[in-house]
Amino acid sequence: MDDQTRKFATKAVEYEPVNGPVDPLATPIYVSSTFKLKNAAHGARLSSVQDPLDGESPYLYSRWGNPTTDVAARMINKLEQGHRTFTTSSGMAAVSTALFAHLQAGDHVIAPEAVYGGTHELFESTLPSYGIEVSWVDGTDT
Repeated sequence: MDDQTRKFATKAVEYEPVNGPVDPLATPIYVSSTFKLKNAAHGARLSSVQDPLDGESPYLYSRWGNPTTDVAARMINKLEQGHRTFTTSSGMAAVSTALFAHLQAGDHVIAPEAVYGGTHELFESTLPSYGIEVSWVDGTDT
C-alpha cells in the first residue's frame, strides 16, 4: 500500500526513525540542550549549511534541532502532506517566528486586546522597536 492509499490513522502510528546512531522503535525524548561534538571542526560544520556532515551527528543545540522534535516535524509533514514542517521550542518562539517571517519596518498589525501576555509584550515593545506599528482592537466585537 502506498502513501496515497493509506488513511490518516495508519500514517499517524507509523514508525518514523530518529536520525542518529541508534534506531529505537519508540521515539525517545531527548531533553538535552546541547549535544557532544567530535571536535571543533564538527561544530564548525554544524554552523555551515553548505558542508555535509558525512555521518556525524547533525545536532549541537536543541533550539537549532533535536532528534525528538525532528521526528515530530517529519510526522506532521507526512500527515499534512506538506513541503516542510518547522518546529519551535516554545509557543512564543512560534509566534515570533511567524510574525518576523512576514513583517517588516513600516507594516501595521491590528491585534485583539485579549492575547497571551508574552504576545502582548512582543506587540507593545519589540515590534515597535523594529518600526512595526500595532493597533489594539476589541476582539469580541467584530
